[in-house]
Amino acid sequence: MPVELVRDDSGDTMLLMRYGDDRYGASDFVEESLVNMREVKLREDDVMLCSYSKSGCHWVWEILRLLQSGSTHLDVIDKEDYMMEFNTIQHLEALPSPRILNNHMPWDGQPRDLIEKRVKTVFFYRNPKDVAVSFFNHHRKFKDYDYKGNFNNYINRLIQGKVDNGNPFLYLRQWEAGIMRHPELPVFVGFFVFRPESNGRTSQIGHFSGSQL
Repeated sequence: MPVELVRDDSGDTMLLMRYGDDRYGASDFVEESLVNMREVKLREDDVMLCSYSKSGCHWVWEILRLLQSGSTHLDVIDKEDYMMEFNTIQHLEALPSPRILNNHMPWDGQPRDLIEKRVKTVFFYRNPKDVAVSFFNHHRKFKDYDYKGNFNNYINRLIQGKVDNGNPFLYLRQWEAGIMRHPELPVFVGFFVFRPESNGRTSQIGHFSGSQL
């Protein structure tokens, strides 16, 4: 699974890890986890947090953690320790229950146990225009991507799927279709916006996840 400079139609390049059928991940993702994500074993008390990149998953992960503990007095831990693409399978297996696992994988890249064990899944999406701006700044900011393109060219790259996680519209359509095919999957679908009046939505997430409020 080579890490390579992926060129777009404008001639701009981005350093990405290629895997599967021309899918891309960040260059610092773990090869083993990308290739074997379908085989990762989940637990019945896991909560899966899934979203396209830059869709508020860090905020929602922290909210889930607070709800799960029933307290605002928690040790500071790194969300990346629970990001599945970023860690080895052995690391994920060693995490204590209950786990709040996070990934940005497409529907057909999710662990088989998600459906087989009917693991509670929280899926968030965001206005694609906001995603585009945020992801562009992300790719320009982090040197690991070695990306120097402008925003106009970046939009074409995003639509072509030449970024980690691929085309965001295809990602959302695949998740929508997957959720519709599996009504037995307990899934909470939310639209992420930065709003102060979010208590109602937080209560809904807490009720869904079985967490204390």
